[in-house]
Amino acid sequence: MLNIGQLAQTGLLKKYGTDEIIFHQGDPGHEMFILLKGRVRLLAHSTDGTDIPFMDVNAGDFFGEMSLLENAPRSATVQALDDCMVIVINETNFESIIAQQPALALRIMKGMSKRIRQINEELAQLKGEINSEEGSEPEHKVDTPATSSIQNISDLVPEGHGSYPDIAPPSDAEYLFEKEIDCPVCGQKFTTTMVRSSKLKLKGVDSDLRQTFEGFNSLWYMVWVCPHCFYANFNFEFKKVDPNMRQWVTSQTERMKATGFKYSHPRRLDEVF
Repeated sequence: MLNIGQLAQTGLLKKYGTDEIIFHQGDPGHEMFILLKGRVRLLAHSTDGTDIPFMDVNAGDFFGEMSLLENAPRSATVQALDDCMVIVINETNFESIIAQQPALALRIMKGMSKRIRQINEELAQLKGEINSEEGSEPEHKVDTPATSSIQNISDLVPEGHGSYPDIAPPSDAEYLFEKEIDCPVCGQKFTTTMVRSSKLKLKGVDSDLRQTFEGFNSLWYMVWVCPHCFYANFNFEFKKVDPNMRQWVTSQTERMKATGFKYSHPRRLDEVF
């Protein structure tokens, strides 16, 4: 059990009036506060400039501990809802107070755990609401095979798209090997081309920070395509698929199959978009 009298002697007693700001988000933080009287509200600063309330703290609880423990700026603004009295514990006397009252450390850990759980529950609820809204009004409208006017790959290429009649040179073979992987969308296995990084010899770095290699153009092999569902992505992003993307790609599969094009086969740059 906390000894409030001892805390008050070691810390600093302060009073705040109703609606008074105790600290602002982004302020340097070297203190935590134990609320003896009143209520305070925690507000997060949004991108549009408004302060969004996300938690109220009542008498007997504490706030501001994150900045004290992490030596980081304040993660929220705190405003008094009533006339408040607090004990201020700074980084100088924090360790001595914990040594005198170990129960405070346990109280802080339990309080932080409670707040994290509350935030997780609110995020889960918000995510559910967003998914419900997206489910009621799909973001992508899909042509069915029966109504699609696609006859070949050229129908999918945007108007004005350039033509690049290049093809990867046969000499690339010494830099490559094949590996079987699982598609994160449809779950089926397929074989893709991988680059032997040990074979590469760095030639230079372009102004856009792209690495170039002697005798080999790695750009040919940076995109993987699943031949079953046609999901495609950069090799380093291939397995990072959120549920919405998975659903959309699945809905597009039949549309892409209607072209009759073999997406997993080698092809010229003017055959892709």
